[in-house]
Amino acid sequence: MQNKNKFLMSAFLLSFVLGLTMISATLSGSITPATGIPINGTYVFNVSTTGQEDTINCTWSTPGNTDFAIITNTSANQTYFTTSNNTALFTEENDVTLTVTCINNSADSDSTIVTLVSFDNADPSCSFSLPLGDDMVEYMDAYGIYPSDASTDTTALTYSWILYDPSGSSQQTSTSSGPNFLSEDFDEIGNFIVSLIVTDEVGKTDACTNQTVEVRGSDGDDTSPIFSQITLKDNTAYIVFGGLAGLLIAGVVGFLIINKSKK
Repeated sequence: MQNKNKFLMSAFLLSFVLGLTMISATLSGSITPATGIPINGTYVFNVSTTGQEDTINCTWSTPGNTDFAIITNTSANQTYFTTSNNTALFTEENDVTLTVTCINNSADSDSTIVTLVSFDNADPSCSFSLPLGDDMVEYMDAYGIYPSDASTDTTALTYSWILYDPSGSSQQTSTSSGPNFLSEDFDEIGNFIVSLIVTDEVGKTDACTNQTVEVRGSDGDDTSPIFSQITLKDNTAYIVFGGLAGLLIAGVVGFLIINKSKK
């Protein structure tokens, strides 16, 4: 009899432990989006409730959008839940906590899984400035320029800088948030153009307003125009001298002809 009671007690304890295990079972498996993934527009959220059978429903929520989706299933041993939502309607546009809570057939049993996501529904804002005085430099005296990026977005940005020479050709490029265009990049007199396009993690882009760097010339920087001027002046002098000589010769010849006719 005692052995029977011991057996029944052991069976009860084992059943109680198993019951606690089922009730306190933690949600395992996978959730989409994963931690750190930026999302925008209409997005398909899903969760696998592996380890928690007979799940009744799963609820998605964020701090600003409580229970934005509640998915209920009636089939036994349901383990996969999915919902499609337009994230543009959410109030958040920054990194937020996404919480999924799934409840099984035991009224007091639920499991929660949490991930950090970015609702990136806003276009990036492109902006940069040139340090004071960097918009005008002397030819062969340029120390380089350091544009200062001021672009913003809810997620990380990538950068595409292009420095165009006066003819409109790409002179130099950079993907840094703080590029340095060196003095040798400004190798001729004229207006150089600095452009920037920023792209966020979900592929949205914005182009900055281009800025101009004027490379000015000083005496002796470019001798070809001076030589041209000298050549032009010399040619003009020869033309004037030749004209005067021709008039003088014509006058002498005319004088001789007149005197000869009088004789």
